[in-house]
Amino acid sequence: MDAADPVAPGRRWAETLGRVVRALGQRPLSDATVRRIVERAEGNAFYAEELLAATDSPAGGMPSRLSGDDAGARRWAEAATELVGPARASAAHSEDGTPQGPEGQAWLARAEAEWTRAVSGPDVAA
Repeated sequence: MDAADPVAPGRRWAETLGRVVRALGQRPLSDATVRRIVERAEGNAFYAEELLAATDSPAGGMPSRLSGDDAGARRWAEAATELVGPARASAAHSEDGTPQGPEGQAWLARAEAEWTRAVSGPDVAA
């Protein structure tokens, strides 16, 4: 720890995480977007990677819910709600009417997780 500046290690980590976010990005990211991802991730590199993957604009903007775009978040939630119904029905019964096996149930679990994320936001504590 730097005795002269006890905040320096955290600042260095944020700078490093910012470089990682830029390196992982598939497109150029604005300084503001990188800063918001790093701040929101609170030092968690895995969450920063998920935030980066969830950017929902070609310019690399933050996900709607995190950027304060309530209308955009509602649109995502409505679309997810519309899509999870058929996923549930498909997982309950396969084409021949029998219940789905482990792979179908895993697919349903992923669909349910995405629906939950869309309607309530990410669960970073899990």
